[in-house]
Amino acid sequence: MRNDNLSQEDIEALLKEAEGASEEANHVQGPLAGQDSEEAASERELPVQNHSARVDHRETAPQESEGVHVQPSIQVADFEEFQMEPVSEKPISDMGVLLDIPLSISVELGKSKCYVKDLLNLTVGSIVELDRLAGDPVDILVNGKIFAKGEVVVIDENFGVRIQEVLGKGKGRKHTNF
Repeated sequence: MRNDNLSQEDIEALLKEAEGASEEANHVQGPLAGQDSEEAASERELPVQNHSARVDHRETAPQESEGVHVQPSIQVADFEEFQMEPVSEKPISDMGVLLDIPLSISVELGKSKCYVKDLLNLTVGSIVELDRLAGDPVDILVNGKIFAKGEVVVIDENFGVRIQEVLGKGKGRKHTNF
């Protein structure tokens, strides 16, 4: 197991190194731009005890102290020019791949709006009035999107829908992706 604690000698050596770098930077830079000499002098006299240093025994990172600002290495990103390749308009040759995708088909007789209190008052035998008249075409939805219009029919003892009109793009379709 590695010992990450610093000995007293290590701490003192780091503090002396930081103090030396700070003094050297102040001598080289002189007063900071926009500051008078008193402000620059007060910056140089900051106590070194306020600085903390972390040392990793495997590698040492450049240290930053008051007055010395280490500039990060900045490079301009160089990107290659993006080439748009024309998309071939090939028809799908094997439609069999798409034929086994399951779809949800539903028939919407109509819609109604009500308040929560009205919904809570519904019991067996209650009637909900819809926004369509009896005999009006119903909406046939595929995966929640209107696909066609039709009329309700009875087949033996089951309901069915006879398709009267298949809607095209934008013709009555609210959210079409075809």
